Amino acid sequence: MKKYLFIVLILFSAQNSFAANSDDKKNNIQAINSLSFTNGEAFESKNHKRSLNSFIEYPLSGKSSVGGALQASQINSNYQGNKPRQSDAMALNSAEVFHRYKFFTYDKFGFTLQNSFKFPGIYQENKHLGLMPQQQDYELRLLTAYNMQDRLVNNILYGTNLYWARFEIAYRRRFSNPFDEFRTRLLLGLNLSEKFEILFQNDIAWNVNAKETSAHNNYSNISNFRGKQDANNVGNFLLVYRINNETALETGYTRRFHGNNPFYDYQGFLIGLLSSF
Repeated sequence: MKKYLFIVLILFSAQNSFAANSDDKKNNIQAINSLSFTNGEAFESKNHKRSLNSFIEYPLSGKSSVGGALQASQINSNYQGNKPRQSDAMALNSAEVFHRYKFFTYDKFGFTLQNSFKFPGIYQENKHLGLMPQQQDYELRLLTAYNMQDRLVNNILYGTNLYWARFEIAYRRRFSNPFDEFRTRLLLGLNLSEKFEILFQNDIAWNVNAKETSAHNNYSNISNFRGKQDANNVGNFLLVYRINNETALETGYTRRFHGNNPFYDYQGFLIGLLSSF
């Protein structure tokens, strides 16, 4: 773990040096804070979860940025096994840091590479299955943007394009877990008016294992991939209201379409605040 932290620090230092000599440095910080209320399941345990998600991004230059994400939750569970019982738990699920670098732009397209590291959460995982296993992850992600005038929050706050899209593909290495993940994310935005915008976000995670099992595919058997059975698919439908060029409110509905992960949130709603300052 020390080795990975050292690499992250080297990257940050190098980009800070670059930013100091850059003429196109932007100083605005972008943040998304949201609160979600979801119903889910972990094996035979039904649960209700309230989660706080915080995301922040700081530009080092016109091409690179650093940031972090934090998730905390409170969960109430009703176990339906041989001994029905009810329990409550709170957790700091994860803290993640990342570095992004936009390495190519052409016409309406942009390509960004992201390195991120997620630290293990703070909670007693064995006392509540719905909190999911504690683990540290490293992720390499490629972001492809179309018709986006700026980073995500700024693009939503004062973008003038009628529509835009961003597609992300990632591989996440899980150090304390028997499987890794291939992940994709699709973001679509449609401007309805000066004040309102519709967003759709679709997240797909495919568990991969060094050895194929009935529950998880493996690296060498991609031809046998069964999307509906093997991939965990979650969609978010959001409505954004722009208060001004610095702040917007969002509200929406989240739904799990399919998957084989025994830990999941089935459906719920969220409210959030987007800020640029």
